[in-house]
Amino acid sequence: MTRPLILGLPQLGARVDPSGMTVYIHYQQHKHTIVICNGAAMSKQAGYGVPLPFIKLRRGAESPLYLQMVQQLRKMILTGNLKAGQRLPATRVLMRELDVSRSTVIAAFEQLVSEGYFVSKVGAGTFVENNLHLPKESEDAVDLSLPKTKKEKSVSLSNRGRQFVSDLSLFDFRPTPPQPFAPNVPAVDLFPHKIWSRLENKIRNSTRGTLMNYGDPGGYFPLRIAVADYVYSHRGIKCDPKQVIVTTATQKSLHLIASLLIDAGDKVLIEDPASYITQQAFRSQGAVLCPLSVDNNGIDVNMLDAENRSAKMVYMTPSCQYPLGVTMPVARRLDWLAWANQNSTWIVEDDEDCEFRFLKRAKPAMASLDQNARVIYNWSFSKVLFPSLRLGVLIVPPELVETFEIANGVVDRGPNSWSQAVLCEFIQEGYLASHVRRMTGAYAARRAILLDALHKKASGLLEPVPTESGLRIIARLPSGSSDLQAERALRNAGIIGFALSGYCQDRQDLNGLLLGYSCTSEERIPAAVDKLVQTLQPIVANSRYSNVNHTDTSDPYRTPR
Repeated sequence: MTRPLILGLPQLGARVDPSGMTVYIHYQQHKHTIVICNGAAMSKQAGYGVPLPFIKLRRGAESPLYLQMVQQLRKMILTGNLKAGQRLPATRVLMRELDVSRSTVIAAFEQLVSEGYFVSKVGAGTFVENNLHLPKESEDAVDLSLPKTKKEKSVSLSNRGRQFVSDLSLFDFRPTPPQPFAPNVPAVDLFPHKIWSRLENKIRNSTRGTLMNYGDPGGYFPLRIAVADYVYSHRGIKCDPKQVIVTTATQKSLHLIASLLIDAGDKVLIEDPASYITQQAFRSQGAVLCPLSVDNNGIDVNMLDAENRSAKMVYMTPSCQYPLGVTMPVARRLDWLAWANQNSTWIVEDDEDCEFRFLKRAKPAMASLDQNARVIYNWSFSKVLFPSLRLGVLIVPPELVETFEIANGVVDRGPNSWSQAVLCEFIQEGYLASHVRRMTGAYAARRAILLDALHKKASGLLEPVPTESGLRIIARLPSGSSDLQAERALRNAGIIGFALSGYCQDRQDLNGLLLGYSCTSEERIPAAVDKLVQTLQPIVANSRYSNVNHTDTSDPYRTPR
């Protein structure tokens, strides 16, 4: 290997690594060593372990810095760039070289120690484990990267497996960060953490062995009783606690419903627009979706054509239509119930955002009006409390109770019993009701500030459409502009606003943004609106002088949640 020269620094000496891939050149300045490793230069204080091939950390990436280090160091070991028994640089040296905190380096090292790749010796340092069974140097390097596109996957999936993942990517399930205007993200900063922690300690200190065993597949029965009492007093639903099936929130509930009640080829009526992931929950079971256009009062049973009247099921969000936020009148609900009874059709009532209302009092749930056991009621605690709780409930007709309990047990034996017990205490002691009242006031204040700021600062760019309930508003874009293009631009600017057209199935008339306010504090909203306006101004201006493709689906990140 040709010895490299670093101009302007006096050399003290040089040596070549036996592998021939690394040259150590000692320079007088700062007693540092310039290391050429695989053709790349890095500095290292002399005497601090083997130099590492360049670790490239991407600040601002989704993966934390320590995890990027773990992944790259693990790959260096598996590909032979780090040899068994080699000593690693000291954490203080690496933190300076990589310009990260020492805790980041320590976290990476501790992770690799726990995985068995590194071994730490007190007083000596950290070394690559000697007893690793690694690929021989003659073997091809191990590629640990995941396929970047579905086309690169060679695995053979079943027909149902292909239906599960069709038109979806991991992006659709990445957590929505609490950035300005992120829809559907609750204000976890206002959550009563101390109360929840006290209840957790209470359960932990007084727990019985049953909570540490497998739970009832229908759910922790005291919680089922508490939920039955709560929905009766707040949603008018009178049910036996046995009809309450506890699940791991909405997606699990919809999966159970579709798996148990839908055969491939069955028709399912669904609102248009609707959540894309909800659509996929039914499509994955082979359902044929029949979109029904939502008007100012939801979907209308009188608009059904002859073909749709043979549908096996209808999915709706009557209390707060997602994403438009309209509420279905009682008269229209009764029409749907009569039609469902006449045609033996199931109604799946997703009580989306039923807790938070700002203009009118909440109407009773459709399930409370059901006299013929045709409604399956779905409710989740993800928005009313916090998403990672992963708890929701189904209220099913009596003849379906045992079926759903068995299916819940087959899939995952039911949710975590500890979390259910804490939630049960939270409801029984009245904290859920008081939390909903408090959060309704907080969300109303944030909603008012957002609407006021949009009226003052975004006139001509956005036309806000207040909704009666929920954690978001609709903002229409001017004719000729593209909400998909606006969503991409906002994402690049660090703002979240979902394109309304991304929820549509057959409709072509919706062009706007879904803007949340729940996770953005009152103090941050005006500045966030300024940034929103600054980002949208050139898009709207350019769209007036160009032809925009409103139905562009080439963006892999276009699908809203």
